[in-house]
Amino acid sequence: MININPVNNFFKSNVISFAQKIKNPSTAKGIYRNLRPLEKDTVSFTSAQNTNTQALNKSLMEAFDNRIACQEVHQNGEPVRKDLEASLKASLGKFIYRESSNPEGFIQEIITRVKAPESIREKATTTLAKMIKEQKRAFDPENPEDIKANIGDIVGGRVILRNPSHDNTAKIIDELIKNVLARKLKITRIENYTNSELGDQYEYFSQKDLERLKEAVNQTYKTNLEVINNQKNTGYMALHLDVDFSNPEYRTKNNNYKGEIQIVGDDVSKMKDVEDFCYKLKKGMEIRSGNPAYKAFSDYFLKHLNNEEGKEKFEEYTRKAYAIQRMKEPAEAKKGKKNYIFPTATECGVSGIDSGLDFNILYRLKELSDQIYDIIKD
Repeated sequence: MININPVNNFFKSNVISFAQKIKNPSTAKGIYRNLRPLEKDTVSFTSAQNTNTQALNKSLMEAFDNRIACQEVHQNGEPVRKDLEASLKASLGKFIYRESSNPEGFIQEIITRVKAPESIREKATTTLAKMIKEQKRAFDPENPEDIKANIGDIVGGRVILRNPSHDNTAKIIDELIKNVLARKLKITRIENYTNSELGDQYEYFSQKDLERLKEAVNQTYKTNLEVINNQKNTGYMALHLDVDFSNPEYRTKNNNYKGEIQIVGDDVSKMKDVEDFCYKLKKGMEIRSGNPAYKAFSDYFLKHLNNEEGKEKFEEYTRKAYAIQRMKEPAEAKKGKKNYIFPTATECGVSGIDSGLDFNILYRLKELSDQIYDIIKD
C-alpha cells in the first residue's frame, strides 16, 4: 500500500479552509505550519544554470506587465478551442468508447483547452528569455499579436487513447489525412515521442502511417515536413502535431492562433499531468508562475530531489515508469475505468531513489494543490 504520510505532512485535512485563508498569501504564515513553505536552506537542488534562467525569467516578468494582453489572448482563444473540439469530435467521435453504445471504441476521450492567462504569461516570458540568450530577434510580450505569433500551443487538444494498437491508430491517421486534403487542418510539425526502454511495437503510430500523414501535408500545403522522432530522457510517449489556424479558411474566425494536438494513451496521459510539474521544477521554472497553491508541491519535490544524483535517479525512474504505463494500455484496454496506480521505483527496478519521489505520492500532492488553486484563483 502506498504511504501518503509525506503528503499529509504538507496538507491539513480541511483543504477548503486553508485555501480560503490564503487568498491573501501573506496571511498564510503561522496559520497552518505544516502547509507553510519549507525554509530556503532545506531546498538544496538548484544548478547555477537553472538559477540564472529563473532569475532572468523573474526579471522579465517584472519588466513587462502584460497581464491584460495575456487575458485578451486567452479570451479570444476560446472560439478557436471550440472550433478545434468540434473538428476533432466530428472526425474522431465515432471512435470514442461508450460502455453500452460503442464498447469497441478505442478513444477514451477528446479534451481541449486554452492556456490560462498566467500560463500564457509564463510561456511568453520563457520564450523571450530564450531569444535574448540566443541573441535572436525578440518579440513584444505586451502585444497580443506578437504573443500569438511566438507561442505555438495557446490552444491545445488531446486525444486520449483507450486501446492504442497500430490498427486503431491507423484509423486516426486516415481521418487526419481526410481533413488535411480538404484543407481543414494545417499541420506544421509532426513530432513522435518514443521511449528508449521499449521497442517499435509500443510506439503509438507506425512509421509507415506517420509517413502517410507527412506526404498528405506536404502535397496539400506545398511544404517539406519531416517526421521528427524524439526520444526524451523522461521517456514520455505521444504524437504531437503543431497546427496553424491561420489558413485562409479560418483566418477571420480564428484570428491567427496556433495550436497543438496531442495523441497519447490513457495511462501515459495521466502520468504526464504530474510529470510536467516535475520537469519544470528540474529546469528551475516555477509552476503556474509561482502561484502559492503550488508552493508546497515545489518545496516538497525539490527537497526530496536533493542533488544531481537524485535528479539522475528520478529521470531513470520516470523513463521506466512511462514504459510500464505504456505497456499497461494494451493489457488493460478492456478492464474498464482505471484507478491510476502508478509504478513505484521498486517495480521499475530503480534503487537508491528517495521514497518521497514516488509518483503516487506526487500525484496526490498535485491533486491537493489543484484543489487549492481552483478555490483561490478567483
